Amino acid sequence: MKYKLKKRYIVLICLLVVCIGRIIFYYATTSPFYRFVKTNVKNCKGEWKLESTSIVFDNHIVVSFFNKKSDWNMRKIAFICKELLPEIRGYYGSDYDGYDIDFHFESYAGKRLAVQYSDGDKFLTITANRLSRGVCLENIVMNFPEVNSLQLDDSVRCKYLDCLKDVKDLKYIEIGNPFSEEKQDYILTLFPDCKFKEEDNSNIGRTEK
Repeated sequence: MKYKLKKRYIVLICLLVVCIGRIIFYYATTSPFYRFVKTNVKNCKGEWKLESTSIVFDNHIVVSFFNKKSDWNMRKIAFICKELLPEIRGYYGSDYDGYDIDFHFESYAGKRLAVQYSDGDKFLTITANRLSRGVCLENIVMNFPEVNSLQLDDSVRCKYLDCLKDVKDLKYIEIGNPFSEEKQDYILTLFPDCKFKEEDNSNIGRTEK
């Protein structure tokens, strides 16, 4: 009987040591900011898991997520960004007001969506690379109507541009396929100052006739 009790105590002590060791390792290998974001991201339901946090080039706060299933549900992505943005600003305080906040959503095979808030969160840039074919421009605009710059490759379907009516102030747009003159004219009727660019980095531009 005493032997069994002693054995149980040893097992409990070993488990306690392992738990304490894991806690110490977690705190030793993660930054306070990472732990802060991880605590807040628990409220953001979905398959996106916090991958890393960092400050890059002294002017970018980067928060990266990873999703093994390549689930590009824009509603969930927008929820994560808009929930965490004020929390991160509050964490760093006014000393970091000039820093951009970049949310990176990544998956296998180089699939990536970047949501960048800059200029005191007044300017929003969304960049998409190699996303699943199910993602379309309407999905992005519906959940980010405040977007100012769209930089999309041909993995994002951009067949219909009517959804751009819901965008408040579009300053720049590029897509994987060339804009027809008709599409350019349509966008310019909505946003006269909007600039265009193709994926191959050649300027399209509009000239006065």
